[in-house]
Amino acid sequence: MCHCEVHFPSAEGGNDMMRVFCTVQPPRFEFYDPHSPIYTSPRFLPPAKIVKSKVSDAIISHGAYLEECTVENAIIGLRARIGKKTVIRVRAREHRIPNPTSA
Repeated sequence: MCHCEVHFPSAEGGNDMMRVFCTVQPPRFEFYDPHSPIYTSPRFLPPAKIVKSKVSDAIISHGAYLEECTVENAIIGLRARIGKKTVIRVRAREHRIPNPTSA
């Protein structure tokens, strides 16, 4: 299972970390939790554009542009630009995660 760590600045000025288990089929997580809802806002961006690139086990966000690059086991963020001959490869680490569907 791929384990991706996404870092983002917090409102307090620190650096919070959100761990996302991603890019594995079938996913071993559940987004629905009535006690911890996830809120989103609409994005009025074009879909990602991928030109002559190799993408495997990755999530590509809205407005991203990938040109002649390789992306493996990664999350490409909103409006990212990945240029020619770029290789983004996140090493997978094995983790034992309980399957929420089996209790």
